[in-house]
Amino acid sequence: MIVLLDLALVFAAFLSANIALGWGELGSYNVHGDKSGLAGMLGMFMFMIMRWGVLAVALLVAVARGGFPELPGGRGVQSAMVIAVHTGLGVISYQGMEWITRAIQNSNAGPLRFAWMFAFLIPIPVFLLTLWGLHRNWIPKHWMISAVAVALLVWGHVGGWRAGFRR
Repeated sequence: MIVLLDLALVFAAFLSANIALGWGELGSYNVHGDKSGLAGMLGMFMFMIMRWGVLAVALLVAVARGGFPELPGGRGVQSAMVIAVHTGLGVISYQGMEWITRAIQNSNAGPLRFAWMFAFLIPIPVFLLTLWGLHRNWIPKHWMISAVAVALLVWGHVGGWRAGFRR
């Protein structure tokens, strides 16, 4: 079960790197040019739904396995807390996409400089927390493999961002 979930997380990391590409495109969009390319951002939204869905399942499995003993309450309360925070971050990501897209439509370049936050600052910590919750006993014993996995996760997001950012 955990191996399949880890494979799903690899798939979600691939989706997330592609979302970072979309954030890079939004962050460097020519606000004074043709805006018809914004319709292509629907793919970014669909990838967001798939990524957050996989992460939600993985977080629930992590809670069920006792991956977050620091949280108060039983497994039900912990699950509710984790999913509430996860849902809140998903809504923030979606609202960020709406905010930046609306700014581009109004030829306002100001919000574009915050696109990096949605590409890195929200998804990478969620991935790391999910991996810690699933493998908290394994990670300290295999810190080198864990460090390589984290480096690949960050590298994928940075590579996606750089591929989409066109300035």
